[in-house]
Formats: sequence, C-alpha cells, structure tokens
Amino acid sequence: MADISEYPLLGNKKEKFSNGLSILKGTVRDGFEGFGIADAKVEIYDDKDALVASTITNENGEYFLTLPGDKTIYR
Repeated sequence: MADISEYPLLGNKKEKFSNGLSILKGTVRDGFEGFGIADAKVEIYDDKDALVASTITNENGEYFLTLPGDKTIYR
C-alpha cells in the first residue's frame, strides 16, 4: 500500500505537489531463491478498488509504472 497523494517533489520534503505523476519501480522476486520472476502481472488499485495501472515484469522480474500523483493506492 502506498499513499502518493502528496509525494515529495524530487526529494524536497518542503515542496509537494498534489496533481502530478508518481513513479513506481520494483522487482517481483521468488520468496525462496530471490530470483526475479519474469512475466508476472503487476496491478495497482486505488482506494475504491478501481484498477489504476497494470504491467508485466521483464525477464529479470522488474517493472516500472507511471501513476497519477493524486491517488491513494492499494495492492
């Protein structure tokens, strides 16, 4: 879960924006070996359970999403 409704602008904690974009980057890994899982589906939902964004991981289990910055997202 992540609240990106007031994400700090470029790491400056004093300056915030509420209607820009946010970046979500990560890796889906196997819980036992720690290897990245290719072709895993990543879905992001808002607090109203509406799909905000989705993607598929690359061959190393990595993903990158651009999200609206004025949302609270879950799962």
